Amino acid sequence: MKEPSALADLTELKAIALEAAANAVLITDRDGRILWVNRAFTELTGYTAEEAIGQTPRILRSGHHDQDFFAQMWRTVLAGEPWQGQVVNRRKDGSLYVEEQTITPILTGGQVTHFIAIKRDITDRKTQEEQLQYLATHDALTGLPNRRALHAALGEAIARSAQGYASALLLLDMDNLKMINDSLGHSAGDKALVGLAQRLKAHLHPRDFLARVAGDEFAVLLHDADMDQAVRTAQRLRQAVSQAPVSVNGDSVFTTVSIGLVPVHSSLSVEQLLSHADAAMYQAKLRGGNRVQVVQPMGPHSGRISAEFAAAQRVRQALMENRLLLHYQPIVWLADRRAFAYESLLRLRETDGRIVSAGEFLALAELAGFMNEIDRWVMESTLRTLREKPDVSLTINVSGHAFNDDDLIAWLLDELAKLGSGAARLGLELTETAVIHDLNMARKAIDRLRRASVRVLLDDFGAGFNSFAYLRHLQVDGIKIDGGLVRDLRGNHRHRAMVQAITLLADAFGLLTVAEGIEDAATASILKDLGITCGQGYYFGRPQDEFQLLTG
Repeated sequence: MKEPSALADLTELKAIALEAAANAVLITDRDGRILWVNRAFTELTGYTAEEAIGQTPRILRSGHHDQDFFAQMWRTVLAGEPWQGQVVNRRKDGSLYVEEQTITPILTGGQVTHFIAIKRDITDRKTQEEQLQYLATHDALTGLPNRRALHAALGEAIARSAQGYASALLLLDMDNLKMINDSLGHSAGDKALVGLAQRLKAHLHPRDFLARVAGDEFAVLLHDADMDQAVRTAQRLRQAVSQAPVSVNGDSVFTTVSIGLVPVHSSLSVEQLLSHADAAMYQAKLRGGNRVQVVQPMGPHSGRISAEFAAAQRVRQALMENRLLLHYQPIVWLADRRAFAYESLLRLRETDGRIVSAGEFLALAELAGFMNEIDRWVMESTLRTLREKPDVSLTINVSGHAFNDDDLIAWLLDELAKLGSGAARLGLELTETAVIHDLNMARKAIDRLRRASVRVLLDDFGAGFNSFAYLRHLQVDGIKIDGGLVRDLRGNHRHRAMVQAITLLADAFGLLTVAEGIEDAATASILKDLGITCGQGYYFGRPQDEFQLLTG
């Protein structure tokens, strides 16, 4: 048994240890009146020992917790069990802090007589956790909830729909973000996105949920809204975006959105709901953008929309699996039928081996947003063929997206520099739609490419109203006369007059002329007499695969 002096020393050491402890410690009686506090308590709370002793811990209450919270705490400790938890308290100066607290009851003769509470300040940790949680569930650019937060909100909405609550999901895609990025820079595109987010938020009810889910995509979850209300809201948002510009660096930038709308249904998963909304939004873009497309997951048209969406995904899969290929059709000199060049025509091989022409899938690829990837694939494949076949000249069709992509043009110019004099064997064909996106950018791209010895031709000339205007503004090497004017040349005097006028204009500009769609000798003879330089069509040769070209 220890000596009394030793016990006294130990008791004193324990008191010193409690006083010096890093965590706040207080001792209360059974009723909660504070009997003792250590130095860490006074530092944490701002109350001196004299101010705290005789009071109860209620002096620290912040109002953050309800009465049930404290009732459960008291039930636990009065039953003789320790209680642990996190508590938001208020310091003497009014500031809030978060503490991790353990309350241990002291029993004498089986009865609770006192409590010891140990408190650890975790405010910084909680702040960091909240910041991390915020970053995990919010978009850094717009401050809106992100796709992860949308998933959680949709899960709750699906559960509520089983109880009879109506809600709807809108998926919105900004139609022209890429054009803004390419013409004004990515910082301008970011500002346009922030402006769009602010405008959408301003036209929504506070109970509705707005999120940014991808680069140019936003989602709106409408709570307590039937389909009529949802459609009206979607149209209101569309009009709010399209009818007034967004201010970007002092410039007024007009934009539009394509909106897919789908009702929330308890039979659908979150992924199925998003898939239906994505398909509806895609259909809105397919129909020209700046519109709302409604799809009822159980309705008669959902299959068609989903089929078109699935078709676009199959094209992307074909690109990833290297199932794109090029066929080559000759362009000949009409004077002697010698090959002038071969046009590279894009094809897709289905998984069953069927070959699909570009007309069946390029529109899907463009609207689905991966046309630039296809453009680059065509360029890479054509450049490889030019290296393998040094006596062949090739032309390729490029989309409007290519000429709005400085990085792609810069890459092509680098590759052409490696090709040396072989760059003169490459021709690019620009359709009206390829140029119409941004005339100034197209002009700059054409000038750079022509300086690198690439031939540039305006394709489908005469098919639309803008052909002559583009010819006036763009420096090109030649024009390809639309096959629609050529095919019935013998029986249509108006078309013959148009072709003759185009020829005279081309001669005045010093341009090469190529007539497309020639299917017989008589048409070829008429075109030659009209002064057309080159021809292309089934009469001279059908498209052939790469093997035939390389071994021919």
